[in-house]
Amino acid sequence: DEIRIDTRFTLDGDFPGGRVEGFTMPLSLRIAQDIRLGQGCMPVRFTRLAAADARFGPHLLRVCPTQGDSLLRAGGRRGMGGGFRLATPMLRGQMGDQALAIAARALTVPLVPLGFRWDDGAITIGSGEDPHRFAFASLNGAFDTTGVAGRFTALSAKLGAVPLRADEGVGTWSFRHRQWDATGDLRV
Repeated sequence: DEIRIDTRFTLDGDFPGGRVEGFTMPLSLRIAQDIRLGQGCMPVRFTRLAAADARFGPHLLRVCPTQGDSLLRAGGRRGMGGGFRLATPMLRGQMGDQALAIAARALTVPLVPLGFRWDDGAITIGSGEDPHRFAFASLNGAFDTTGVAGRFTALSAKLGAVPLRADEGVGTWSFRHRQWDATGDLRV
């Protein structure tokens, strides 16, 4: 026997380092030998997302499960697990009074434990001829009660009109208690 419920999930709330408003997604719950939440790929929307000092208005993204056909699974022989992947996500917003664009080849988010991996990412702050640009091969992180921390590889940076380029960066980063920190090696 199987119980199945199909509905829509909406959330407004805080998370370590930020807040989301108007987060909406279709949601399917299946209860059988285990419990499965969120079947297959689905559209996800939010009306406002704030993380660190970045702010984003309305966006629509497509998420797909990374472990089987469900975003989250509990029970059965495999215990609790799940996660999702966004292919080629692109977010446009603001950081202070500057334009902000964030893009990647993929963003993968394991839910147990909560973290993320961002592949072939790029961040552009500002507009016009000389924005600040940062790119990396991978950026990962894990959330805890004080914030988020992780590692980066193949970081490159161009700071506006400054005639200096940095690349081959490798190291660790964190955002805790509204404070950014990064440590590593970088070729200038």
